[in-house]
Amino acid sequence: MGLGSADNILHTTRRGNWLVGCGVVLAILVLIVVGLGIFVAVNARGWAATGIEKGMTAAIENAPVDEAEKAESLAVVESFVQRFRDKDVSFEQLGSIFAALEDSPLIPAAMAMGTGRSYFQDSGLTEEQQADGMKQLERVTYGLTGNRIDESDLIEVLQPLKANATDNEVITLNFQSGVIRVKVPKNTTDEEVLAFIEAARAKADEKELPAEPPAFDLSDELQRLIDTGLGELSESDPGAGDDTEPAGVPGEPEP
Repeated sequence: MGLGSADNILHTTRRGNWLVGCGVVLAILVLIVVGLGIFVAVNARGWAATGIEKGMTAAIENAPVDEAEKAESLAVVESFVQRFRDKDVSFEQLGSIFAALEDSPLIPAAMAMGTGRSYFQDSGLTEEQQADGMKQLERVTYGLTGNRIDESDLIEVLQPLKANATDNEVITLNFQSGVIRVKVPKNTTDEEVLAFIEAARAKADEKELPAEPPAFDLSDELQRLIDTGLGELSESDPGAGDDTEPAGVPGEPEP
C-alpha cells in the first residue's frame, strides 16, 4: 500500500483518490474494506486476515514515527490479526472497527504529521526550521488526538498551502468537515511552508496546547481504535481521547 512517500502521495492525488498524506491510517481503512469485500466474495477469513496484515504492516513501515514506535504498532497489528484468524473477532466487529476509524482523530492526526514532513523535506528550510515545524505539528496532532483541535481547525492550519485555481498538480484532502486543495510540495515556496508552520503554531497557542507535547503514540492509538471497535473500550473511558477531568465522583452530588 505504502502511502507514506511524497511520490506516492502525488500519484494518488492525480488519480483523485479519497485521502492523501495520512499513510498508516488510510491503508488500514482500505484494507478493512478489502477484507470485507473478500469475505462477501468467498467467505475466506484467512485471505482477509492476510490482506489486512500485509496492508497494515506496509502502512506502518511508512508511518512518520520512530522505529521503536513502529515495532510496537506492528505488535498491535499482529495481535489483532491473530485474534481475527482465531475467530475471536467477527466480521461484524471488523465493520465496527471501520466505523470507529471513520470517527477517529487518527486520520487527520496522521495526515498532519505525514503531509507536513513531506513539505519540510522538499523545502529549503534549515534543519532548525524543519525541527520547529515538526514540533508545531506534534502540538496540533496532540490537540487532535485529545479532541481539543478538530478537522475545521486543521483546514485553517493548511490555508498557507492552499492551491490556486491555475495549479495543475494538487493534493485534495477530504475531511468530514470540508475539502481543501493544497499545492504539491515541489510547487510550494519556502515562505508558504514557513507560513504553514506559523499557522500551526498559532492554532496550538490558541488552544493552549503544551509547547512540548507527548510524542504521537501510534501504537496506543491503534490499540484504542481496535478496542473501541470491539466494544472493549468506551469512548468515554479514561484514555479514550478525552483528556478533560471527570465532572465528579459517581454517587456524590455536584457542588
